[in-house]
Amino acid sequence: MKVTFVVKTIPRKIGGGPLIIFKLANFLASKGYDVNILVVKPDMWARAHLPEVFRKLLVRLSVKLRPKWIELDSRIKKNVVFSDEERVEISDAIIATAVDTAEFVYNLPDINGKKYYLIQDYENWVLPDSKVQNTYGFGMTNITVSKWLSSIVDKYSLSQSINISNGIDTSIFYLRKKLTERPPHSIVFQYRSNYSKGGKYAINVAKRVYELYDDVEINVISNEKRPSDFPEYFNFYQNISQEEVATINNNSTLFLCTSVDEGFGLPGLEAMACGCVVVSTDYTGVHEYAIDKYNALLSPVCDVNALVTNIQTVFENEELKQNLSKNGINTGYDSSFENVAKRFEKIIHK
Repeated sequence: MKVTFVVKTIPRKIGGGPLIIFKLANFLASKGYDVNILVVKPDMWARAHLPEVFRKLLVRLSVKLRPKWIELDSRIKKNVVFSDEERVEISDAIIATAVDTAEFVYNLPDINGKKYYLIQDYENWVLPDSKVQNTYGFGMTNITVSKWLSSIVDKYSLSQSINISNGIDTSIFYLRKKLTERPPHSIVFQYRSNYSKGGKYAINVAKRVYELYDDVEINVISNEKRPSDFPEYFNFYQNISQEEVATINNNSTLFLCTSVDEGFGLPGLEAMACGCVVVSTDYTGVHEYAIDKYNALLSPVCDVNALVTNIQTVFENEELKQNLSKNGINTGYDSSFENVAKRFEKIIHK
């Protein structure tokens, strides 16, 4: 069976959405599927103002060499089309993976394969709300990674979406070091500068906590360069592997998430599986795995004071800290990516 994942680009840096796509591709390839990643109408190198023939050469070279942050199965093929007129190979299943690939897949002739739409977030930062909503009504089989996304998608789709949830690699993200063996006042968070991730709030929270606990250890993971205004006491880790992320998680007591809005939030679930106590904002996607006072402490979005208070609560209440960590580990264990991939395979194999 031939399966094609349609993407807009293959990013240089790791991101949650692309990670899930490439892991699904690897899983299917390991099961003997003929897997292709098709990059459609990429805007890579567009700002370099190069002659188009040279830009296309650079794009093809970039697609060939990327991604470097995950190892793709050697059997997976990668191709590029630069216009709607170029021929697309026939597949049994062809999958739009984001709002900016949905229309391309929708417009393909039916002979190109059964059409699916993998929806990992409500991407109204890419297209206006009305256009995002229109893509849900294209008539493709809509597959979501969260229940709240399904509730939105189903308002505009021709048939009910299928929720596969999201999952983590439990062979990487698992408990390696007990909480009692970690620095008691230690925090890890993942920094992104875009507003939806709430990076500025994480910085403010961390600074406030540093004023309260002069022995606090603050670990920051990012795929961006270290901002010039970051305090020296922030331990900054750029473009590190998933294994290194798991190691830092296992050396931190608490995971801080300050997201304003996102579809799921894999880093928090990964941290849970490693035994970190999750202190997070109450953004929509976090409810796919976090339950307040059971496996996490949640507080209103953008509320720095509430986040600081919850961190203090964790640091000062040993029994609560241990209970939140234990329940979080169980949540992570039950959220294996392999189970998600099997559900995805079952859908496209019908």
